[in-house]
Amino acid sequence: MDEVINEVLTLFDEAQQRSESDFVLTLMNYKGMGDRELVTNLYEWFESIEFYKQLYQTLTGKEKTRMGLMVYATFFEGSEFYNIIGSFCRIKTGYKGSSYLFWKTRKYERLLWVGEKHDFLTELLQMPTSPT
Repeated sequence: MDEVINEVLTLFDEAQQRSESDFVLTLMNYKGMGDRELVTNLYEWFESIEFYKQLYQTLTGKEKTRMGLMVYATFFEGSEFYNIIGSFCRIKTGYKGSSYLFWKTRKYERLLWVGEKHDFLTELLQMPTSPT
């Protein structure tokens, strides 16, 4: 687990060094002018995780399992987490991040599944660096 954390921290550092403004815009999930609570759900995402963590620690048995699955689905099945990582991969290689990396596929106009997001991130990590 430490290796994964170190890799993510390295990616964050490299993206920030490449373009600090794009790095900050990605963390804010900036999509345009407007109230931060209405334009993006990342505000709620970051604020609520501590609440769910505390609640999870008070539960036992099936209730704890249900809460764990709900937290997983809320925070890691959604696109926001993958969008941050994907945007940082793009920034690291000299491109701009995007709030819409995982919007919809061309197949049946549906959202990407986790495996498809993983494959997309793998492709981003293999992108050549932009000559900027």
